[in-house]
Amino acid sequence: MVYYAAMAKKKNLPDYILRRTSRRRSVAIMVLPDGTLEVRAPKRVSIGFIETFLQERLEWIKQKQKERETRPQLPKRTWLDGDVFYINGVPHTLVVKESSRISVEVADGELILFQTDPTNATRARHNLMQWYKDQALHDFKPRLARLANAMEEKVPNLEITNAKQRWGSCQAKKRMVRLSVRLLMAPKDVQDYVIVHELAHLKHMDHSRAFWDRVATFCRHYKAMEEKLSHNAQLWRFD
Repeated sequence: MVYYAAMAKKKNLPDYILRRTSRRRSVAIMVLPDGTLEVRAPKRVSIGFIETFLQERLEWIKQKQKERETRPQLPKRTWLDGDVFYINGVPHTLVVKESSRISVEVADGELILFQTDPTNATRARHNLMQWYKDQALHDFKPRLARLANAMEEKVPNLEITNAKQRWGSCQAKKRMVRLSVRLLMAPKDVQDYVIVHELAHLKHMDHSRAFWDRVATFCRHYKAMEEKLSHNAQLWRFD
């Protein structure tokens, strides 16, 4: 990964992060949730080509970065009382209580974490993240099976990850679907869309028209789900 700042400024281009990979066949640009511009390109493509590519898409980039600025933001976490965490699209206020046994309860808009030291933010983060991972696996595994059956696919293996940028990923050859733990923060219809999206990659490891047609067959409103993910990306996160 290379961060281009000074060079970009000389050409009146925004700063950007460049990621090169031998797996890509074309140049793609992304505006990340924090507004950072990321370029993904094949190793053989020159910087000149990339910056011409950016120049031609400046208006689109500015529009997307402006949209990011207007999207809801989550205050910096303390991992103690008062932090807000989403579960299935619903906000819950964190309450940390003292107990000799680590456990989590969800009730009346509160996410109650019990641990030995209620003032230890590091332990609270560890304990809460573990609960989220366990809950995500518990919730997503049967739905992955249900949706795979509906799509007439053999049920793939499931792994819950800490991914911060990707909601999910798929390795067709290994029959593996990976879902980010933060997906548990999104509403269930959005979660199902992401699962359908990754299952569709078992047949189409790209984003071709055939891929989107397959997604649309099992999630007609996938564009609305994409917009929800994009709009709320900064709310549905841990850090």
